[in-house]
Amino acid sequence: MRKVLQVLSPGPKDVVFDLGCGLGRFLCLAARRKVRKCVGIELRAQLCEAAQENARCLRGRHAPIEIRCEDAATADMSGGTIYYMYNPFGPTTMRDVLANMRASLSTNPRTIKIAYYNSIHEELFAASRWLEKYHAFRVKSGMPVTFWRSQPGVQ
Repeated sequence: MRKVLQVLSPGPKDVVFDLGCGLGRFLCLAARRKVRKCVGIELRAQLCEAAQENARCLRGRHAPIEIRCEDAATADMSGGTIYYMYNPFGPTTMRDVLANMRASLSTNPRTIKIAYYNSIHEELFAASRWLEKYHAFRVKSGMPVTFWRSQPGVQ
C-alpha cells in the first residue's frame, strides 16, 4: 500500500477515496499524509464500524477520515481526486462504480487518479475511453496493481 501511495503521490489538495474500504487500513495510511481528506465507502455496516474505530484510534494523522456506509455504485464521489480499490467488486458492480465516477466528472470537472489493486477486471477500465493507464506493477505475490487517470475532454 505504501508503494501505491508513492505512485499516486497525493498532495494537500487531494481527497482520497477508498471504495470498499473494509477495515480502513488504506485510509489510515493515506491520512498520515498531508491530504485534504480521506473518505471510505463500505457497504457492510459491521466493516464501517470497524473502519470508524480504526480511524478514531489512528496516531500520526494529518487528515480527517470519513467513513460512509453506502453503495459505491450510487455514492456521491464528486469531491474525490484519488480513488483506491482493492478488487472490491464483481464486473457488474465495477461497471456501475466506473459509471458513477464518470458522472461525477460531469458535475465537477477535475483530473482524477485511480489505483486498482489486484486488477482482475482491468478490461473494464481499458474499455472506458475517459481513462488512460499510466502505471502498473506486480506485488511480490504476483497480484497486478494498475493506475489510471481521467483524460480531460474525453467522453
